[in-house]
Amino acid sequence: MDIFLAHSLGLIWMSLGAARCLTTRLTDQLLAAALLGWGNLVATSLLLSLAQRLGDPLWNLGLSGLLGGLTCLLVARLPREPAEAETSRDLPHSLLLSVFVVTIATLAVGGGAIAYTYQPNNPDALTWQLPRALYYLGQGNLAHFDAVDLRQTHLPFNLSLLQFPALAYAAPLQCLNLFNLVAWMLAGMGVYRLCRLASFSANASLVACWLVLTAPPTIAQAVSLTSELPAGVALICGLIFGLRWQRARHARYAALAGLALGLAAGSDLNVMLGGLMATCMFFVQARQAAPAGHRTWWGAAGLTGALVLPFALINFVQNPGWIRTYFAFVADQLQNPAGPTWLGLWPLPATPPPLFALNENCVGFGFTGPLFLLAAIWFIIRRRQLACAAGWLRWIGLGWFFITSLLLWGGLAGARNFLPVLLVLSPSVAALIESVRISRWIILVVALSSVWSSGIYLLRNNSRPLLPLLNSAFAPPALPTLPLLLEHHLSRQSRINIDTDGVDESILPFMVQGRHQHFTADHELVIGAYNLMSRATTSRNAAYLQPTRPPTYTLISLPTKPTAGVEFLGTIGRGPAARDYFGVAPDAGRTSPITTNRNVLVTLYHGDKPAAPERISLRVAGLNSEDHARLTVLAADRAGGSVPVASFDADGTATVPITTPFHQLIFRVVGTTTGAELGSTAIAYLPSEEKPGKPLDASLPTDTSSIFVTDLVLTKNPQPISVDGLLPVEGPFPQWDLPYLRWQRQPAAVITIPPTGGLDRLQLSFSVRLNVRRKAALDVLFNGQLVQNYRIDDHTAWLDQTLELAPQPGANVLEFRDAPLNIEPDWLDYLERYPDVKKHVTTTRVSLEQGAREHYETHGRAEGRTIQIIMKPEPAPDGYYFMYRNIRLEGFRAP
Repeated sequence: MDIFLAHSLGLIWMSLGAARCLTTRLTDQLLAAALLGWGNLVATSLLLSLAQRLGDPLWNLGLSGLLGGLTCLLVARLPREPAEAETSRDLPHSLLLSVFVVTIATLAVGGGAIAYTYQPNNPDALTWQLPRALYYLGQGNLAHFDAVDLRQTHLPFNLSLLQFPALAYAAPLQCLNLFNLVAWMLAGMGVYRLCRLASFSANASLVACWLVLTAPPTIAQAVSLTSELPAGVALICGLIFGLRWQRARHARYAALAGLALGLAAGSDLNVMLGGLMATCMFFVQARQAAPAGHRTWWGAAGLTGALVLPFALINFVQNPGWIRTYFAFVADQLQNPAGPTWLGLWPLPATPPPLFALNENCVGFGFTGPLFLLAAIWFIIRRRQLACAAGWLRWIGLGWFFITSLLLWGGLAGARNFLPVLLVLSPSVAALIESVRISRWIILVVALSSVWSSGIYLLRNNSRPLLPLLNSAFAPPALPTLPLLLEHHLSRQSRINIDTDGVDESILPFMVQGRHQHFTADHELVIGAYNLMSRATTSRNAAYLQPTRPPTYTLISLPTKPTAGVEFLGTIGRGPAARDYFGVAPDAGRTSPITTNRNVLVTLYHGDKPAAPERISLRVAGLNSEDHARLTVLAADRAGGSVPVASFDADGTATVPITTPFHQLIFRVVGTTTGAELGSTAIAYLPSEEKPGKPLDASLPTDTSSIFVTDLVLTKNPQPISVDGLLPVEGPFPQWDLPYLRWQRQPAAVITIPPTGGLDRLQLSFSVRLNVRRKAALDVLFNGQLVQNYRIDDHTAWLDQTLELAPQPGANVLEFRDAPLNIEPDWLDYLERYPDVKKHVTTTRVSLEQGAREHYETHGRAEGRTIQIIMKPEPAPDGYYFMYRNIRLEGFRAP
């Protein structure tokens, strides 16, 4: 932390000193100092990457200080710019300035409290932004690494280079929040200065600045780690210094504009598009105004290229088709948008969490976005000239808006994507204030709505709420907690290699358990590092499907394994997003095993397209050469025959073709010296079949002829199977050591299985017990026929049963019905069959059942009269009939 403070203060001091030599106005000096400081860190990181020293703190400090000193010496040789005079009428109105200061200071204090208290935990920071920076520092350069989430490798990295010092010096993670908070402040300065350079009054410029700073997406990104706000601020700085050059024709402004454009384009792909449009439009105007003046921009263009080309070159060298690959990846990940773009035009509701998600990804523009767009459209219709700066800024903003909407397929674009557009369109609102008098009331309403919405966001956002801090309550932890075993292992390691096949996986919590740790991402095990592996829980022992073929993994237990292998560390999450985590100790081949790590992990992957012959990629982890064992993979058919397709004597990866039909992959580990089998397992292979309608869950089969498997308790949405009579899934229930449970609150629960082609046999497994009743009976019926009756006499024990059922063509109906438990005479039937007895009982003035019982016991039995026996169910207090911890259905085709 001390080195981070020293580096930061020294860099700020040198950047401000250099900026004072470049310009005289205070706002321009602050913006130029921010650009110089950021550029210093980017240049430092690029040079250290070439030397493979990216994560070295001393090299970072020394080279950054050297570059900062050289920059100060260089700009000190430039002639000083004459001071600009500004009259009193150029100042904002005192009342307007007071309201602005009060509202912005309040938001700044709230944002500062959040930034100081909470560690970064927005989705971008957890999944790809900070993990990406830590991976770069761990490997010492900016080259690509093995990452399934392409956002960690294929996006511009200038913003990550800005975060490197805090991470390299192991400063508290809260320090990273300051970058976006400072960017928010600089956005206000930049918008005000841009409007002033576009020849608008101080009052109109201040109102435009006010609207931008209080817009909900702006304040949301001020307390989050996102790329749109810093990159948008850099673009605004490029426009500001471009306009300064247009007026003064000084090469220093061209250099600052080139530096700003390079930083903006190297931080966000969307801002790269806007920067390209702004550059083209600016040079068209500059060439018309001064045909020979554009030559001074050759140096600025070289500076921009130096900041953008490294990212582009790395991508093109290591993945020539990276643009197509990345956008295909984005299309796959954004199939189900949270809502269409127009929802972002409504003001933020005050409904508190957890009724809805409230973070920087879902917050809308309120009325600010439509106001800026309508103002730009109105002025383009009324005044089509491009001569003034405000004119071509409107064209840039609107063109950028529509192109972004088109590229992001309209419904996938949100307010966050258009935040840089909002900054560019800010002069349009200033023009609206000066041209249309009635617009001032509209703008006042919009400003108040924005302040209210931003305040609600700061108070009640899901990840980093301000409300607990104001109530002096305990602030909720920012990062999720990890299983104790996982946290224990990660906190003790200095080098950690992460092997994951997940997208949108929160990696950051694994990277902050210790200090001065180095992280790499490699699918091959790193011998000298602790290897943390992540797999989707749904792929555990799942069938290998053709043609979709999702990844599948299985653990092979080797009780006599002589060295450390794979250790199961825990599961994080629920439902489809749940993931299993495993660990392999450093130098596992020379490490003694413990009971929990005598395992080998085998993962099956596939290519992007179905292949013929079948090609399967196998990845083995936990098998050491010191084990003196061999893992053999066999493709088995239904007749019992098998063909070896691959073998491993140690960890590794192999892609094998299988040319003959197979129905199961068998994994067998044998000792190379003894030939004894040490462990084995199998994974089913399910070929593609034409199935009508939506297919059932095809995970975790028990046989190669399995068609589907689903658990009506563990699966919260078991469509297309319909369930009537069971309450929704609930849990957890620690008193019974259960994660989930379903109650039967009706006498009968009916489960309907839709028509399934090829279904020949159905296996039902269930676990049921009582809660309130002491005894009960349960009937299981299939298609209206009684299959089995179970008597439950112990209300504390679980009844675990498995039944084999013969399905009928079409839909099949399974029923759990509360059955009568006791037998008793039917006294009312006794009276109906013997009218004389009924007449006698009615004259005695006792209940009919009591009279019938007394007559039968005293006279009826001796007279040879008979009674009928009936079954009587046990009453269920409060309707609690049964509770189930699993109801598993598995369908099989004919062998």
